[in-house]
Amino acid sequence: MEQRASVGTTPQADEENHTLPTDSRIRRLASGHLEEALAADVRSEKEYHIRSALQALVIAERPVSTD
Repeated sequence: MEQRASVGTTPQADEENHTLPTDSRIRRLASGHLEEALAADVRSEKEYHIRSALQALVIAERPVSTD
């Protein structure tokens, strides 16, 4: 069985330019997961992609502190 990393609950800095992902990048990630869920044949894979999409959208809606 293939293991996949889940979307974390904390936005990660982009390794190239050390910035937090933008809302549009997170939304594209979520959209990609939803497309994969539609294409998946196995229920557990569908559930994984749906959960990952929802987690990405929750991250996108969190306020970012500028302390």
